[in-house]
Amino acid sequence: MGSLNVYALEATLDLAKPDEVDVDLDSPALSLFTDFRHDRPQFVESHTPISTAAEDMRHKHVGIELVVDDEQHLIGLIELAELSGPAVMVKAYSGYDPKLLEVRDMMLPRKDLVALDFKQLEHATVADVLKALSGYQKEFCLVIDHDKKCICGLLNIGDVVRKKKLQAVPLSRLNKTHSSKYSTQAVES
Repeated sequence: MGSLNVYALEATLDLAKPDEVDVDLDSPALSLFTDFRHDRPQFVESHTPISTAAEDMRHKHVGIELVVDDEQHLIGLIELAELSGPAVMVKAYSGYDPKLLEVRDMMLPRKDLVALDFKQLEHATVADVLKALSGYQKEFCLVIDHDKKCICGLLNIGDVVRKKKLQAVPLSRLNKTHSSKYSTQAVES
């Protein structure tokens, strides 16, 4: 190429924003996928006080973060909603001082996380994901790449569920209109 042109930044230029994708039951499952191989995952260290973690998550506009230990190994997942309100009150009633709670006290531990397989997701729809996660009672799951033996991403159906009011879609409709051969399994420790 040789040389590159350098431009003055015009006042009329604004920051680019991702395109909003209209997702429905027939949309590809990967339209909900955050690929850790391309986008650095959001994480918080387990010993972080919950007030600090909540403030940081609100500042970053994220609702879910991976929880890592001191060696940066995944040990769980935390939702912003779990860092305040009823979840914290439950811990307080159990004898914990809310001011001393850390992310590790509120996280969903690794042993309770589930995952879907990336190769299966390449051929799945949002309806397939909703059906597979219907018994899990969470709006997210991790994604694993068996070939590369890694956790490669996160699938979050929460925004879609809220925008499209998909929680009102009876599972019987999913069973009749969308066959799903996918099931969830615990993430291996």
